[in-house]
Amino acid sequence: MALAYGGAVLLFPRFKVPYLGASFFGLWFIGLILAIMTGFSVGQEFSKEEKVTNSVILSDQGLNSDTINLTVGHDPFGISIHRAYYANNDFMMKEENRRVIVGNVEFDIQKSSGDQVKLEVRKSAHARSHEEAGIRADSIKYNFSMDSSSITFDPFFSYPQIDLLRDQEVRLSSRIPEGRIVHLDPTMKRIMDDIENVSNMYDPKMVNHYWEMRPEGLTCLDCEEDSEKK
Repeated sequence: MALAYGGAVLLFPRFKVPYLGASFFGLWFIGLILAIMTGFSVGQEFSKEEKVTNSVILSDQGLNSDTINLTVGHDPFGISIHRAYYANNDFMMKEENRRVIVGNVEFDIQKSSGDQVKLEVRKSAHARSHEEAGIRADSIKYNFSMDSSSITFDPFFSYPQIDLLRDQEVRLSSRIPEGRIVHLDPTMKRIMDDIENVSNMYDPKMVNHYWEMRPEGLTCLDCEEDSEKK
């Protein structure tokens, strides 16, 4: 408005209103102060981070197969299999029934310290205090399903809309004991995040293969055969 008024005065000097320019400057200065105060207040909301980790022993819940099939379930964001691996670079978020649904989940595979298959679900959030951040992290909901030989992961999580956007995150870590084998379904590209393996194979190339957890790490069982066929 000040710029428009200044242009009008340049064209028609007789329309100059006394003290109007000073009033515009005063309003701009007040707006600047309010913007700084609001930015500082929002910054405080991200000053503390808290993480909540839930560990589930899948072996005690019926997962007893030597070969475990890992898949991803229904994707509410409709990400195609062709760009599934790169989807986590996108900002996927929508509101439904007063809950915010976020389509960014990170998955990793690590060696288990014992002979049981475990799944660690680590949820994190930010707030003004560690206590409030912990409450926000604990309010995050993440689901998966399983049977005796497979695990199906949701590619999304949700939290109450009242918690606002406070850098909520969910990271999954599947703990596999030595001797167990996992098969990565192509849908797993949707949540895979830098899974370490003996072959140093790029995440998207790991799907459609069988991987055994050995002392040296995750080892591909059928990659050489696949290369020979090609």
